Amino acid sequence: MKNRAALFLLLTATCWGQVDVTQYPTTVHVSSSHWVVEQTSIGPRGYQKLNVIIDRKKLECKAEVPSGRPTLMALGEYRAKLVEDVHKHSYESIQTYEFRLADNVTRRFTVTGQSE
Repeated sequence: MKNRAALFLLLTATCWGQVDVTQYPTTVHVSSSHWVVEQTSIGPRGYQKLNVIIDRKKLECKAEVPSGRPTLMALGEYRAKLVEDVHKHSYESIQTYEFRLADNVTRRFTVTGQSE
């Protein structure tokens, strides 16, 4: 009985904090992360910009950062899901991905650029 309880605790600890791949099926590789401040009509706004690779496509993503000190996302692999995918014409699109971070926090990034 003690062995079963120990095995259960070990499996629970191992699985704790892991992302459910079915909920976040896309792998995102963040290759660069930087902080940008843009002047808008209501004042300066801080954004986090990422260069990422999603499905072998090089993309730039952007997310507004709440007020406070700027932070940079660590480079590496993240799990994500596509939460907005609008194609009004065959030559343009709007896409937003929700990234799942290691501590189960989510952050939404809109695709703002692409390159070959």
